[in-house]
Amino acid sequence: PFVISPMNFAYFAWPLGRRFCRPLGRTLGITLATGASAMLAPKRGFVRADDTELTEEERRTVELFKQCSGSVVHINTFANQKALIRGTWGLSVDLQEIPQGTGSGFLWDKEHIVTNYHVIKDADRATVTFADHSVREALLVGAEPDCDLAVLKCNDRPKVPALEPGTSSKLQVGQKVFAIGNPFGLDQTLTNG
Repeated sequence: PFVISPMNFAYFAWPLGRRFCRPLGRTLGITLATGASAMLAPKRGFVRADDTELTEEERRTVELFKQCSGSVVHINTFANQKALIRGTWGLSVDLQEIPQGTGSGFLWDKEHIVTNYHVIKDADRATVTFADHSVREALLVGAEPDCDLAVLKCNDRPKVPALEPGTSSKLQVGQKVFAIGNPFGLDQTLTNG
């Protein structure tokens, strides 16, 4: 049971075999919903993993991260800026590419990546860094600024499975969630709440 979630977009989950989707605040990445079954409720006993004792809940969190983190990407954007350069024969105009912003996104299908509009706003170029650290160019193919949502297209991406979307009709306030992101290019991060 996991959920995909870009900021101010929607997240998708399938706890208990049911699929659901619902708006979520400023979080980007993967989210895990536990549902009324208390799937992550503490259980007795420990599981050994790499000489570290883990509770059953921790083991499920680690497995969720391993299963989903490869579908989360880091996005860098760049803007072209004109600069006046003083030379021997006076001033000249030089076009320079400067870094503009960074953010996270996730693989929607074989070609498309979902991210936030504020990440790519006013950008002239975007690159996507995948979990294997390969970098590819991406083109903006759709945006909804009012929802802070954007879709990028990347034709030559690594063979990583996209996350499967769902629906939100059974989500409840108070369910435990996890978010996987890569907003600062720090390999991958996991938060919960």
